[in-house]
Amino acid sequence: MCSQEPECFVFAFHGPSASTRKYFCYMWKSGTLKIKNSTGITSGYNLRGCQFKKPCFDEVYEGLKFSNRPYETVQTENPDQCREKCRQDQHCSFYTYYNEGSKCELKFTMPIPTPTFQRMDEVFSGFSNNLDEDFGSGEVCPSQLYRDKQLEGGRYPIKFSAISAQHCQALCNIYPECQVFKYYRNYVKGPNCYMKSETRLISEVITEHQGVTSGRVQKGCKVDFSWKNDVVNGSLSGSAFNVTVKADLECKKACNDEPNCLFYLYVSMNHPAVKHRGKCYLKRDLTLPRPNVFPRPGTVSGFVMNC
Repeated sequence: MCSQEPECFVFAFHGPSASTRKYFCYMWKSGTLKIKNSTGITSGYNLRGCQFKKPCFDEVYEGLKFSNRPYETVQTENPDQCREKCRQDQHCSFYTYYNEGSKCELKFTMPIPTPTFQRMDEVFSGFSNNLDEDFGSGEVCPSQLYRDKQLEGGRYPIKFSAISAQHCQALCNIYPECQVFKYYRNYVKGPNCYMKSETRLISEVITEHQGVTSGRVQKGCKVDFSWKNDVVNGSLSGSAFNVTVKADLECKKACNDEPNCLFYLYVSMNHPAVKHRGKCYLKRDLTLPRPNVFPRPGTVSGFVMNC
C-alpha cells in the first residue's frame, strides 16, 4: 500500500491493542525511520524504486475477520473451499470463512482507480491505456445507454466518480451488486455515477430526466474500456508522483509510457495560474484490497491468489 501511495515515504503496521482490537497501517510523507524495538509494530520504506508489480497474496490468516460487507455469502465445507470459491469468482478480492455455520463471505474492492473528477477550465485529464482490462469474457459489451432518461424505483446508494457515462457503465459492470446506474453529466464536482443493487426496487418505467444518462448492468460480455482513451476537461484528484513540463498531447503518452501511472492531469498554457502552465502530473491511486481487519476466533480470512 505504501508503495502504491505516491506520497508515502515510510510506514508502520500496528497489530491490535487491548483497547481497539484493530489493525492499522500508518503512512508518512517524509521523515527518517528511527529503528527501535516496539512490540506489535512493523515498519519500513516504500519500494517505488522498483517497477510496481501485482503482489502475490497467498497467505491464510487464521483467527482474523475481514469485516467488510460481503456481496455474496455461500456455504462451503472448509476454508480451502471458501478460498477456491473466491479465486474462481472474478469479483472476489478477499474472503472470510466462519467455522461455526460453515459460512463463506465473498468481498469486493474496486480494482481500478476511481479518483474524484471535478470539471475545470484549461485543465485536461485522462486514464492510462495500461489499465487492467481483464473483466468479463467474450465479445466487448455493446453500449446501451438512455440519454436524458432514468430508470424509476428507489434510491441509488452506491456512488463513484466517473468521467463519462461509458466509464460509469464500466464501473457498474465490474461492481458485483450493480443492477442499474445513472450518470449526471453536468455535475461539477463529487460523485456523479450512482448505482442500485436491489432488483425488487427496479422498475421497467423509464422517465425523462435532463442531464442524466442511465443504463443496466451488462453480463456475459467483456467490459468496454474504450473510455480510457478519452481526454476530458477537468481534474482527477490524487497525489502526483511525477511532474514535468510537456506539450498537451505528450502528457497522455508520458502516462502510457510510465508503468506506475494510472491517470494524469495536464494544465494548459492558458490557465490563469502561471506557475502551473504546461505542467503534466502523472498520478496513481490505491487499488489494492483494503479490508477492515479484526481478531476473531473461529474465522479464516485471505485474499484472492494472484500467484
